Amino acid sequence: QVNQLGIVQPPRYLSRGEARAKLLTILPKTTPRALVDFIKANKYPLVGQLLEADSSASPAAREYSERPLVTLYFDVDWSVPKETQFWRSRVVQVAENFGSRTNRDVWFAFADRNHRCDLNDVGQGDSDEDAIAIIVDQNNRKYVLAEDVDADALHDFVEDFFDGKLTPFIKSQPAPRWKLSLTRSTTVCNVVFTSLFPTQEQ
Repeated sequence: QVNQLGIVQPPRYLSRGEARAKLLTILPKTTPRALVDFIKANKYPLVGQLLEADSSASPAAREYSERPLVTLYFDVDWSVPKETQFWRSRVVQVAENFGSRTNRDVWFAFADRNHRCDLNDVGQGDSDEDAIAIIVDQNNRKYVLAEDVDADALHDFVEDFFDGKLTPFIKSQPAPRWKLSLTRSTTVCNVVFTSLFPTQEQ
């Protein structure tokens, strides 16, 4: 209609009771700030899909820049939509309990586990778990739930995040290339030599 701004989501991303189109009637008193707020609150569905960075999807779907962001990673296969929607519905159950549709304080998405860079970042690149959940906070710290992920566990995971009970994942530093062993009789020359030629005998 005239004087309306609409945001339309693909049917596969719609949750029960969620309208496909979100409409804002633009009045003479509608401010640019109101337009921005409407788009920010409705640019994603309740639980949308985080797509690969090199996909043909819109920048919003590739980036999901809002934080905190809760993402469930599993084998997404739209040729078998029932299986994909089974896992997505677990996220929907949790998403419906957090935030509101117009003033959200947490965002929810799902992604294919082939997002190896995301899973590798938290040490789960080779995990054989059916599903893995990751929360990214406003400082881009990451929190991981990688065992027995169901709706109840995911709900508790998000609740613990807001209660400050979770510890962010910290990637371990790579081991040093050479190890120096200092003894009482070790000289500076010995240290330099053994660090450069660790297999050489002195």
